[in-house]
Amino acid sequence: MSYFKVFIYALLTAPLILFNVSHASTYTTGDLQYNSLTGVITNQQTQQTYLGWDLISSYTYQDTVDATANGGLYSGYHIADFDEAKTFFEAAMDGTCVVTSDAVINTCHTPDNYYNGFFGDNHGYTTDSAFFLGSNAGRAGIIELNELNLHFNVPHRLFDWGSISASDSWSHSGYQSHVPVSWLLVANTTSTVPVPAAIWLFGTALIGLVGYGKRKSKVPV
Repeated sequence: MSYFKVFIYALLTAPLILFNVSHASTYTTGDLQYNSLTGVITNQQTQQTYLGWDLISSYTYQDTVDATANGGLYSGYHIADFDEAKTFFEAAMDGTCVVTSDAVINTCHTPDNYYNGFFGDNHGYTTDSAFFLGSNAGRAGIIELNELNLHFNVPHRLFDWGSISASDSWSHSGYQSHVPVSWLLVANTTSTVPVPAAIWLFGTALIGLVGYGKRKSKVPV
């Protein structure tokens, strides 16, 4: 196969491959979009990004602090405070719900397009949850998002939950480790979302095809 044919074939197939992969791995809830390939949640209005909830779902609070410290695995992120959690929750509700404070249970019954795992599966079979730093010192708030189906409409909630230390009950070392709950991590900057793995895969395949063509052209007749 000539280099030209290889190049044309790659150009023609790349959009189809990338579309299928990205389409299958992208979930939209309100103004938030989650890409399971990159593990990143993006606010489509502000471009603020968050870490997928399943990536640190079994972490204790201290594990999370260590991971977001300088040199940590997720040093580009920090644990969300109440204002950041409020922004996230309202974006997930597509602007139809306004949070007043974390001292009360803020309940919403929308949007109708949230399903379990849309931000990274990290809790039960029908819900996903994430902790955030509450308004009062030593307190943790929680975001609870519930799957909707034809039989029930359970509200989505944001509220003051309990002490930070108690959150470890939902970590790998807690008695609720079978239903882990992560901390909501917010990117320190609104940087560009990482390039999906499919693009690197395509590039590697293209280089391999070109290399194969060169090798074949050197074989004596």
